[in-house]
Amino acid sequence: MAAGEDGLTSADPDPDIRREAVERVKDHIDLAAGLDSAVTIGSLSGNLGSDSPERGTRRAVALACLEEVCKVVRASGITILLEPLNRYECDYINTVEDGLGVIDEVDAPNLKLLADTFHMNIEEVNIAASLRRAGPRIGHIHLVGTNRQAPEHGHMDLRGVLRELWRMEYTGYLSFEVLPLPNPRQAMEDGICTIKSILSEL
Repeated sequence: MAAGEDGLTSADPDPDIRREAVERVKDHIDLAAGLDSAVTIGSLSGNLGSDSPERGTRRAVALACLEEVCKVVRASGITILLEPLNRYECDYINTVEDGLGVIDEVDAPNLKLLADTFHMNIEEVNIAASLRRAGPRIGHIHLVGTNRQAPEHGHMDLRGVLRELWRMEYTGYLSFEVLPLPNPRQAMEDGICTIKSILSEL
């Protein structure tokens, strides 16, 4: 929401906006410390501009902002979760491979990947293979249907996704980031029932 509502991103050409974006994340870090939670960087990554001659420079400053917040939380043990977004929402961190590349560049032990199946459905050739490639560098999972509704509403191969996570011995959270349709309670119940059923089969 810092990006969507307040226009704060780490790739903004204005250094004051980048600084404000970093400070906003630091506020989130303070909250996360009290909740024993992680902090997600998704839309806050911003866009570089598809035709901008400054793409390289803007990417460098965006990664510098990410590195800064990783340093802030390093001593606390809090994890920063980098979420690749689909091409319609971000123009440089779209795939698991893109995210892993950023993680390698920043080289912070507390920086992990947030894998969101909605975005992966758009960008990945093979979701299970991409999860396998990321392996232990995945820190969180968003289970979402292909239409951004609860996981069983759509054509997502949830069994394949969960089977791969099972094989990987993934022990992090599985969460829903879905539209509240047909209503919030039903979306929650549909998602939980579906996932529990598949996990019981596994």
